[in-house]
Amino acid sequence: TATITKQETSGRHTTTNATLYHLNFESNLIDCPGLQEFGLYHLEISQVANYFPELHPYLGKCKFSNCIHINEPNCAIKTNLAEIDSSRYEYYVRLVTSLQRKNKY
Repeated sequence: TATITKQETSGRHTTTNATLYHLNFESNLIDCPGLQEFGLYHLEISQVANYFPELHPYLGKCKFSNCIHINEPNCAIKTNLAEIDSSRYEYYVRLVTSLQRKNKY
């Protein structure tokens, strides 16, 4: 990116063509123009917990089968928060909240 201007909060994209870099035998890096955001908006909210291995022991044990493990009563994950890394659960909540906002558009 170019230098950060006062009008922007990030640098200006300066890449004009895609370039493939071979880093080593197993790794490659592609530098391409125009990528400004990486999102997980293709995920269904009901499936997000499946991507958190630490939540697996509690899945399917909530009172409601459509529990998204944030505000629902008798949620097995909320009941066992002391057993779950708080930063991981906080990340889960941020991700679900982000997906909920995106789905409102």
